[in-house]
This record gives sequence, C-alpha cells and structure tokens, in this order.
Amino acid sequence: MKIKRLDTSLIGGDFRELSFQLLHKPNYLPDCLRDIKAMSEQFVYMTNASGQFMGAYDEDKLGGFWFLGDIVPGHEATFFGWFWDRWTLGTVKSIRAYIKRYVGEYELARVTARTPDDKVYGRMLEQIGFKLEGRFKSAWKGGGNLSTLYCYRILFGGR
Repeated sequence: MKIKRLDTSLIGGDFRELSFQLLHKPNYLPDCLRDIKAMSEQFVYMTNASGQFMGAYDEDKLGGFWFLGDIVPGHEATFFGWFWDRWTLGTVKSIRAYIKRYVGEYELARVTARTPDDKVYGRMLEQIGFKLEGRFKSAWKGGGNLSTLYCYRILFGGR
C-alpha cells in the first residue's frame, strides 16, 4: 500500500474513483449527500477548508483517503476517512503521523471522528489511537434509515 497526496481535481482519476465509492457504498455518506452534485459541492468546500487529502493506493488504484477538517487552531479538528480496500499497518502508521503533524502545527488538544459503523471503521479508528467517546441514537440517516452515530476522540495532553 502506497501513501501519497490525493489529486483533488474534479476531473482527475482520484475524484472519479472516490466519488464512485462514496456514492455506491452503503453508509459512506448521509442521504443528503448521495447525489453527485451535492457530493461534489461538499468535496470542493472541504478541499479548500481542510488539511491535505491523503490517499492509500494499491499499485495506482485508490483504496481509500483521509484528511483533517473542521480545524479550530488551539482546540480541535475532525478526522474524515473512507476505505473501500483493505488498510494495512503501514496505512495506520501513516495516519498517526499525519494526525501528529497537524496536532503540532495547529496546537490541537483533541481530534474527533464519527461513524455509523462501529465494527469495521470503529476498529480502524481504535487502531489509530481513537477511543469511543459516545453514541448518538438516530443521528445518522443512510439508506433511508436512522441509525446510531458513534463518536471517537484522541486527546493530546499539555495543551
């Protein structure tokens, strides 16, 4: 698995792959973003207001991507990540290093993450170092159904 900066151009191959995966995998996006126009607009907003987008590649095929968004310097940021291919220990280590760099750069006290999938994605978050912080019942609308949204966090001391 190779880690490199994601090509965030809307006409690039990375966007084609990630938009296909996000729109076709269950629970990857809330229902309000499950059309290409709404998802593209949100993607453009996030690429302009977030940290570097990083991708995990198997050969040259994108298998997932992540970034930190909603950054409030001196306080917190939110980790966003989607993986449709397997992740490796190398991917987990790269994500840890990525988070650590932004924690230092923005003097963050915490990084949060949310997911409607506490089994697979929650397990990956725990491997990165996140801890389950709480649950919001009926907070995620995906596939026309409401489900629990699991909230995770990493705290950084001394800040």
